[in-house]
Amino acid sequence: MEKELKQKVALAVIGLLIVIKFILLPQLTKQNELIGKINAVEKINNKYSQLISQQPKLEKYANKISMIEKSLSKDIPVYVTQADFLLATQKNLETIMAKYNINVKRFIWFNGDDDPILGQLYKKRIRVVIVGNSIDFLQLHTWFKNNEPKYRLESLSLNVNKKTASDMGIFTGTLIISAYFNKAQ
Repeated sequence: MEKELKQKVALAVIGLLIVIKFILLPQLTKQNELIGKINAVEKINNKYSQLISQQPKLEKYANKISMIEKSLSKDIPVYVTQADFLLATQKNLETIMAKYNINVKRFIWFNGDDDPILGQLYKKRIRVVIVGNSIDFLQLHTWFKNNEPKYRLESLSLNVNKKTASDMGIFTGTLIISAYFNKAQ
């Protein structure tokens, strides 16, 4: 009888373990997965709620940006083809540098950048290797600052030699210039 009781208890324990293993644990796992999905959706909803609450502010900034775009596009030239832009830009930059007594040694257009950066606005980058008097370079640098956003001096590297007490010396350097244009539609 004692043996039968032990067997009944053992069978009850085994039955209980089977119920836990095959019914309760899968159910708990499924619940935990659902809780995780609910939390993820709640986070996304919170982000959307924040964006919706900031909608008037974002619309205000979008209007400001479009006004700035319009004012900037007045300063940026319009060309029918990219080739026209490249030729005109190179001639213009060479003329400006000659005006400031700066010799252009190399004029290299970067490859790529063929996709518009905004609407019909395009950006092309140029590497220009130059030589001249340092005082002339300062005038050229001022010209670039006065002609933004049409031209933007992205980087410059200068080496100055032959400095004297009365002269700032002769420089050799490399400029990376961004030039912008609107493509005619």
